[in-house]
Amino acid sequence: MSLREGALTGAEILLAVAAATGGVAALQSSTPVQGLGMLYLLAVLAIAIRRGQLAALIAAVLSVLTFNYLYVTPRHQLTIAHSSDLVHLVVLLIAAAVVGRLAALARERAAEAESRARLAAAREREAKLVAEVASAILAGESIGAQLESIGQRVALATAAGRARVVLEPVPTPRADEITVPLHPRAGNAWLYLTRDVAWDREAIERVGASIGRLIDVAVERERISERAAENEAARRAEVAKTAILHAISHDLRSPL
Repeated sequence: MSLREGALTGAEILLAVAAATGGVAALQSSTPVQGLGMLYLLAVLAIAIRRGQLAALIAAVLSVLTFNYLYVTPRHQLTIAHSSDLVHLVVLLIAAAVVGRLAALARERAAEAESRARLAAAREREAKLVAEVASAILAGESIGAQLESIGQRVALATAAGRARVVLEPVPTPRADEITVPLHPRAGNAWLYLTRDVAWDREAIERVGASIGRLIDVAVERERISERAAENEAARRAEVAKTAILHAISHDLRSPL
């Protein structure tokens, strides 16, 4: 906890206890003082929700001391004349500590749930981008067109001013770009994004690993297509050669 945050926490504790004390002072003429100790529980509850268990425990101790000093006879002393008052103060302290603990646990659970929700939203966002990149790969365009399409989709998803995917041996980023290696098996590939990208680097690298595998698929498919085209060209050349040989052979066999 920073010094500033500690000071703010201390100020909130003092304000909460002061508010509870003011409430007791306003109601003591019409309500038994012992019953007004519940106002301090509300103060402890508020501190526990806002600042956590340790701050709530401090607020509970301060509440009991304040209540004892101002409203338990003999007043304006931290002494207790009657055992019943001691029991009441102990019960108040225990109740305040328990309330603070329960409220702090609820606060922690809420924070954990919020963190899990943010993580799930981030993973969903990453999965959506990978799916869009996969659809760009399935479009069946040339590898250059596919890389350009991937860059456009990444820029749109990450709110970057510009994103581009380049196959090259070493990275060559521009002055305003960050570099993320994609690690495809087919060779070296790099993702360049402008520094105004909204995603953190860890998320970009996770998506980059999936993009690298998809680039492998695109490169392999283009290689297979080129090989198939070469085989088809060779087959047609063979067919043409065979046809020419048949024609020449037929001409040689024909009588003059």
